[in-house]
Amino acid sequence: MSLLTAVLLLGGLAYLVWALFLYFSTPDLDTLDVKDRRESKETCFKNGTSHEEPKRYPLYVGPPLHLAYRQILALAVDNAVLRALVNALTWAFLIAITPIRHLLWHGYLNNIAEQSFIPRKLYDRVTTDAFGGAPLLTNPLVVLEDDDTNPTLETRAASLIIGGLTFWRNLKAGNIVNLTRGLRCTLDETFFLFNRCSGLHELSLRPDISRISENMDLAPDSYIAVLIGGDAYRIDVTDQELTEADRKVLLERLLGIVEDHRKRTDARDQGLSLCTHVYDRRQGALRHAHGDYFRVLNGALFIVSLIPEATPESVNALATEHFAYPESCWHDKGLQFLIYGNGKATAIGRLRNYVLGSSILKTVSYVGQEAQRQQFSRLLAEAQPAAANLLRVPHPALQESEREVLRSYREKHADWMTRDPHVGLSQVGRDAFARSGGPRLYADSLFQLCLHAAYTKVFGHFPLVTEAAYLGSFQGIVSGVMEFSGTREMKALVERLVALDVSSEVPHARLHADAELAGLLSEAAKSHNQLTRLVKHGFLTPNRLLGWLRTFTFLPSNIAAILWNTLVPRSVREAAPVRWLGAGLARLPVPRMLTISPIDVASSHLPPVPGSRAAVIQSCRFDKAPPFFTPEPQPAEKRGNVYRPKVLVHYSLFPDRATYSVLCFSQEALARREHFIQTIDFYLRVCASLCGAEQALIGQLQDEALQRAVG
Repeated sequence: MSLLTAVLLLGGLAYLVWALFLYFSTPDLDTLDVKDRRESKETCFKNGTSHEEPKRYPLYVGPPLHLAYRQILALAVDNAVLRALVNALTWAFLIAITPIRHLLWHGYLNNIAEQSFIPRKLYDRVTTDAFGGAPLLTNPLVVLEDDDTNPTLETRAASLIIGGLTFWRNLKAGNIVNLTRGLRCTLDETFFLFNRCSGLHELSLRPDISRISENMDLAPDSYIAVLIGGDAYRIDVTDQELTEADRKVLLERLLGIVEDHRKRTDARDQGLSLCTHVYDRRQGALRHAHGDYFRVLNGALFIVSLIPEATPESVNALATEHFAYPESCWHDKGLQFLIYGNGKATAIGRLRNYVLGSSILKTVSYVGQEAQRQQFSRLLAEAQPAAANLLRVPHPALQESEREVLRSYREKHADWMTRDPHVGLSQVGRDAFARSGGPRLYADSLFQLCLHAAYTKVFGHFPLVTEAAYLGSFQGIVSGVMEFSGTREMKALVERLVALDVSSEVPHARLHADAELAGLLSEAAKSHNQLTRLVKHGFLTPNRLLGWLRTFTFLPSNIAAILWNTLVPRSVREAAPVRWLGAGLARLPVPRMLTISPIDVASSHLPPVPGSRAAVIQSCRFDKAPPFFTPEPQPAEKRGNVYRPKVLVHYSLFPDRATYSVLCFSQEALARREHFIQTIDFYLRVCASLCGAEQALIGQLQDEALQRAVG
């Protein structure tokens, strides 16, 4: 035996011993639960510096993770022999990667400490921070609660401006407690809402750019940009808290802006704000030719859009109304508030700014709560429109060719950003599930169960490849939290529930008469909750682990597809045996788990926050996505279905209701969206009924036990 062979054998043996030690020394979930029992000092919004040490998440790999994989394999592989083989291979793989995971984690910590051991880009790629799932890369539109103290267009706008300035002032001073337990938010990404704009802004500075980044850091100036009907105005602000006189001046300027807009009768060009909605290669000339206009608006701290002619009332209307007024919105900026003629308001974070939904929610919640403390209605009686002191941003004169480009953008925007109803509102909330007791996140598990049941009912099969992101559920997590959320127990219950007629009322008597259903519900929710415990304690969840495999199979699979389509004759590609073989391979569990075919359903839980009625997804036609100005061979929205689910659901669970918005990525899903939304509501009511049945069953068993004890 050569020396090199002996060294390799000894090294392999040492690696195996190290891997086994790390794997089996992983603490179990019960031990971690005990360690995690601590009271949080941060339970609400307040000023003051945080002193609570953030919880560390070491991304465990251990026996609890293998149990989760057994759940997945029980769903994915029917053959018992094959399932046992794959289960053994999975166990061996988990042990083998444990030391690698430790090295990657320590490499990340070293990067945080600016002692680079592993390049951050490599870490991001391997851990799928950069190739994250759709739930993490889609930011919400937040529907704000009504403000009875500031009910008009102008008073609501003034109050939200004060709230935004207060938040910005405290954010810069470090006075925002931002690790509220149960609501993840980091200071860095919260700053992005103010000091980042679209990377296309660089075209305003120089047009000869070969590659456009998605974001551009731009220090905001001391003014707010107000848009109304395609007109833009500046309102200068300071870092100091506004006095009573300053507040009156602010309200008078907003009154003057609305009056000035109504009085102006000159014909307006198509607004350049359309460039912030639809991107293509014609933007370079537009942005550079009118760079001053773009620099003024992108230099604002945030955007306030006034839409006095619209009066939406429902959550569905508020989630879609702004699509009809793209000239009054400015999607370059990280944060914009939209105020309607009836005093209703929403907030939008920029879609591609890579700010998690929980950070947007917390920012908007703080702004909304601060706004409700303002009393502008009292000042309204004395205020006069300040038409003389308005700073209207002159809109550039456009050439006919530029008007034609903007007209085409308007058409693309109308086709892409749809106003179809896509928000579900159920009168079943956390309180309806609380009677069944159970561990923490029990209500979230029940919603996931309803989501799986609705998908099975509408699309005809139990979803195999799913992912769930709890945007804000756990304190101090490093990146998005996802896991495969289907279990055998969930499937067993779903198979019983799909026989119900969703077009009729919930059959309470039938549900209560079946004594097994309540027990199945409890087991199904507990099985899902077990997966969330993995997430809570920082285990390298199955979804994230398979994300590694996606990353390493993504490029080879795409290269193979390109070679297949370019080198193989069309007659061979379209031959019946080849098509049958391809269809058969697509149905196997491994290709689906690697997301060579789309994820069935993805979801993200957006925690309800004070001041919000709902947080929803903007309704976009991803089957007709516009050509973004990104000269990449495969833009993000065209990545061959990798990380693209058939259906993406954002949901929030309030005590008395649940809101959920559905985004579809295929024509099939789009055609069934309304049915899907209604079916989710039906199964939420079914689970609420079963929770009552379970409580009644528990009470009956307790009574019987008491009678036996007395007897």
